[in-house]
Amino acid sequence: MVIISGDSDFIPVVLNLREKGIRVEIASFDYSMSELLAHRCSGYISLDVVFGDSEGRSDVEAVDDVEEEDYSDDEEDDELTEEETFNAYCDR
Repeated sequence: MVIISGDSDFIPVVLNLREKGIRVEIASFDYSMSELLAHRCSGYISLDVVFGDSEGRSDVEAVDDVEEEDYSDDEEDDELTEEETFNAYCDR
């Protein structure tokens, strides 16, 4: 599945889908890609590369693949509360 958004609001959806064994890739422009989301998806498609925009963020790298994790036993540990997500987003 490909989600075309870099918004961290999609983290719960990504975690839920990956928990079910579904590969989730995110397509986004680098400047709008949440680092929190980037670390939780299966892969990242940089729309800056697709559309030839060289002005994207330099702190987010497109990933080819990340190791699949088993979320079944520690579901609560992997999910951030709304407050934690908000604070992490504001801290960057």
